[in-house]
Amino acid sequence: RRWNHPPQPTEVTAFSPTDVWVFGDPGTWHLHGRTWTKVTGLAGSVDSASALSPHDIWAVSSAGILLRYNGRSWGRVSSKALAGLQFDDVLTVAPGNVWVVARPASNGRIAPFLLRLKGTAWTRVRNPSWPVTSFSLAPDGSGGLWMNNFAISASVGPTVDHVSRAGKWRQYRVPRAGLMYSLSHIPGTASMWGTGEVYSRTGADAAIWAYGPVG
Repeated sequence: RRWNHPPQPTEVTAFSPTDVWVFGDPGTWHLHGRTWTKVTGLAGSVDSASALSPHDIWAVSSAGILLRYNGRSWGRVSSKALAGLQFDDVLTVAPGNVWVVARPASNGRIAPFLLRLKGTAWTRVRNPSWPVTSFSLAPDGSGGLWMNNFAISASVGPTVDHVSRAGKWRQYRVPRAGLMYSLSHIPGTASMWGTGEVYSRTGADAAIWAYGPVG
């Protein structure tokens, strides 16, 4: 497809050369076969997405709404435990194992917190690394997850947390003062890449971090 202006996707999910989802600017698009279709409605503007299969995709809209695709249509995820919340990110680890970063919709100044879908029930998860503000999630390739943190106080500094499949938490300091915006898992390994910025006297410089073997 020829775009009217250069696209700036925030997420790309490809299941095959003929089944691809693109999220971000200029909207949500789905390639099925050889045809690109623009998605409208709640899923027309998605900031983050996480998929288990072509028939099970979770996403967060730019309006902070939690969505799910069932292979045919997109719908809003509703639950008593999710009422009154807006969402920043979502990660699907396995069927019945979904994590979200959420905050009260009525007060965006309150620090986000974690919620986990385990089976069919949502529960709030305490981060033992408090006080930090988690805002981005990534899989570790072994059933656990990583999350980036904003520091609530200057004395804490930027950090990255890891939660193993068994539920063990560990915190890592980001080298040099700065902020890591996103994390990506290297398939088939336990290694991660992170992108963000480091602070200097003249401002901020782009940065890439690596965890584990990358060669």
